[in-house]
Amino acid sequence: TRVASINANGNNLGNTTVDVYPYTGTVRVQNNQYYLNRNIVIRPTTQPGADVSVRFYFTDTEAKSLLAATGCGGCTVTRDHSLR
Repeated sequence: TRVASINANGNNLGNTTVDVYPYTGTVRVQNNQYYLNRNIVIRPTTQPGADVSVRFYFTDTEAKSLLAATGCGGCTVTRDHSLR
């Protein structure tokens, strides 16, 4: 399963690992924002000297959980843009 795609933008990152740490509780909230239930850590062996582009992928189940999140009155409501 693909978790992330990294475009080094010309940087030499060396061997790079990506670790995923799923969270199985309710959708997390911080600073009036819901967060996807996983943490992702990217570890290059060589630190880049400039910006690197990263694209994250998540499952339908994770997206549905985020869309259904409740309990934070001040949070921005997450919308499914594919339903337009």
